[in-house]
Amino acid sequence: MYAVLAAQRAEDAALNARCAAYPREAANYAARLRRTPHANKAKWLFNSTICDHSTLARLLLADGVSLNTVDAENRTPLHAAAETGAIHVLRILLEAGADTSCCDNFGKTLLAGAVRYGNVACARELIPHTDLRIFNADGVNVLHVSITANEPEILKLLLPHFADNIDVRTIKPRTPADPGKPYSKRPLYFACDFGYHAMVKTLLAAGASRTAHRSDSFSCLHAAAENGHLACVTLLIGRPDSWKMSAAELDARDAKGRTPLFLAAMMGHRYCCAALLAAGADPGAASHKGRTALDAAKHAAKHNHPGNQDLVELLECRGGGPAPLLCAGCGASDKRLHACSVCQSAAFCSQSCFNQAYSAHREECERIKAVNEEKARNRTRNKATTPAPP
Repeated sequence: MYAVLAAQRAEDAALNARCAAYPREAANYAARLRRTPHANKAKWLFNSTICDHSTLARLLLADGVSLNTVDAENRTPLHAAAETGAIHVLRILLEAGADTSCCDNFGKTLLAGAVRYGNVACARELIPHTDLRIFNADGVNVLHVSITANEPEILKLLLPHFADNIDVRTIKPRTPADPGKPYSKRPLYFACDFGYHAMVKTLLAAGASRTAHRSDSFSCLHAAAENGHLACVTLLIGRPDSWKMSAAELDARDAKGRTPLFLAAMMGHRYCCAALLAAGADPGAASHKGRTALDAAKHAAKHNHPGNQDLVELLECRGGGPAPLLCAGCGASDKRLHACSVCQSAAFCSQSCFNQAYSAHREECERIKAVNEEKARNRTRNKATTPAPP
């Protein structure tokens, strides 16, 4: 099947090249179109769009095929161009007056498709023609999609258009989505949840609220701490010479009464705990069930992270003062630290310290890397659930 499809696409590419180069070939193709049923021509327009065969697309449009013909999911050729990155056909369709306000059956705009698949050139063309405030069936708009799709270049294109509301919230998902699913998530929340620290830095520089939270009071700091994204935690709370969060903000509680420190301890993220403690987080803050971060760390050491006894000792032996954020290599606390670029779960003051400590850090680093890769695969599989039009 794939061989047949590849052969057909190669034949179409050759035909597109011939029609572009030789007027007689274009005239022959136009004559062929006049003898072809309309349903077939509509399908050919989608195929030409997906493959970015601009000459064939022009001939099909000249023959009278509708710009706004739709498939079973209510997607137009413009949707197909945006999702597949067919920039030449996309420009032709825009010039011909294609409807740019249409959405598919899931409420997804043309721009959202371009953003989701990382087609920067198409996104740049569509931004001026799109209502950026439209939310799809999942309750998100294109700014949120640029974060979840990990497209920093598209994010930077969109940010000027959200200067008046960089903290735009997601809305409650529409049915048949889960009505109990948390909403009111900001772009910064998604960046912290996925560990995209470069995006976190960009959003904070643009004025995003570092204390924003979703509908169940789960904040950006909760998300970063729970997932062990040390670089994101550090960006949110600041550095020792300029803390950005107050004690009350550090100990913000979610709907279950859990603090970011509690979640980091529960998941066994020792260096995130150290960063939070160094900033003044309260290790004695209890959840609604009366459990503290130390209780969570002991449970994690016993059941989930048996090798993480150091975290228990960190929470037990603080001596009443803030715990320093230490280099995982030499133990220094008076130097500027950099998170491990692979897992972001440990910090080092220099490359030599990283090399020295890597043998001990390697197991935890590879575990976190595997978890993050699995999340990335899941996101890729989710993208594949909405294929481009046939």
